Amino acid sequence: MGAVAIPVYLAARRWPRPVLMVGSTLALVFIVAAPPILATAYQVATRNQIRMPLSFTDRLEIWDHAAGEVKNAPWLGHGLGSVKYLPLTDEQRDRYRFHKAPSTHAHDAALQVWVEFGAVGIAAGLALLGLGAVAISRMDKAAQATALGTASALLVVGMLSFGLWQETWLGLIGVTIALLRLAALPAASEEST
Repeated sequence: MGAVAIPVYLAARRWPRPVLMVGSTLALVFIVAAPPILATAYQVATRNQIRMPLSFTDRLEIWDHAAGEVKNAPWLGHGLGSVKYLPLTDEQRDRYRFHKAPSTHAHDAALQVWVEFGAVGIAAGLALLGLGAVAISRMDKAAQATALGTASALLVVGMLSFGLWQETWLGLIGVTIALLRLAALPAASEEST
């Protein structure tokens, strides 16, 4: 997370607008293309027998399973909370080393939205992220750097870890947004001048 957030913050201190544009573009591409990207990651790791932590192997299997389910309901998805009810085929159970039963969530926010709400949900999610990008672009330069570094950290964690609807994750995002807004307020001495 810090490997992304710190360079983003440092670059955004000098070039906030280009960092916002590049970050928004990368997020857009990954979010839209998450199913094939994550399914391909599993296939490449398996085919090349890439050694990695066991927890990441499990995550790749979860991503492959969820990405395959997007094909079955690409426009509207399978419904809220459906990831944990998507059955595995016998072939998948034989092929997967760890992922033998449906996971509680997709371990990737974009993939979870694809599975649960399809392309319509992705469009709505991108619109919401677009509103966030506009809000960041209206902050002063110093606040933009902090907001962009923080947003990149949230996106990295959201794409690798928590289920999108986990209360602690949503609460953390809410508190982070509130703190960023407070940090972006002008100081009392600036208002009086």
